[in-house]
Amino acid sequence: MSDHTKSNFTKMDLLLDFAVGLELSRDRNGQEGYIMYHGTTLQNALNILHYGFKPSTDGMLGPGVYVTRSFQKAAAYPKSLRLGEEQAILRLRVRVGKVKRIDYQYHPQQKTWYQEGYDTAWVPPNCGMVPSGLEENCVRDPRRIEVLDVLNSDGSIKNLSTFGFMPGPIGYLCPPSVPSMLGYSRPPSVPSMLGYSCPPFVPPMLGYPYPPPGFPSYPYPYPTPNPFWAP
Repeated sequence: MSDHTKSNFTKMDLLLDFAVGLELSRDRNGQEGYIMYHGTTLQNALNILHYGFKPSTDGMLGPGVYVTRSFQKAAAYPKSLRLGEEQAILRLRVRVGKVKRIDYQYHPQQKTWYQEGYDTAWVPPNCGMVPSGLEENCVRDPRRIEVLDVLNSDGSIKNLSTFGFMPGPIGYLCPPSVPSMLGYSRPPSVPSMLGYSCPPFVPPMLGYPYPPPGFPSYPYPYPTPNPFWAP
């Protein structure tokens, strides 16, 4: 089969082929997404929970957030852990939008698919692009991705309560607030990609510019502004 022929799929063919084996999930607004995974370090997972995903600037499919429907593939990342680091696997709900199939190396749109109006690039399994033969996806806009759980390599849910994060029916909630006179205000109930937006800083009062000693650090001692945090 030629490269041209194997990429000559109709939209219906692509939809049916892409959706095989995928688990559908709905958010509280009824929007559908697919269950996928992302392997990383626990430190990075805490970053993602607090600020949202930061897209890669490059990769096999160009810039974006790389996710997979394969728990096995996600569990192989990161490739190595430094001393003291811990692995975490994020279980996600992904609204893939318009999908571009990339099924051979040096595809003319391999790294430019998003410029053609696509939201996600998909490498199907066993097409020769990934050594493991497992599929891969690149999502251009991180706002299409919602974290549902943080898992251990055996699939069990990590206990993140020591970091101030508690799982809920709509994803992870922000760290619990401390009284506003210590520099935090309570979280507003504004929906975000993480369930609720995190509490904003208010002007420091009573000499406490940051939370007092003993308050969980998640993932930094003091949160810093980040353009990928979902307000």
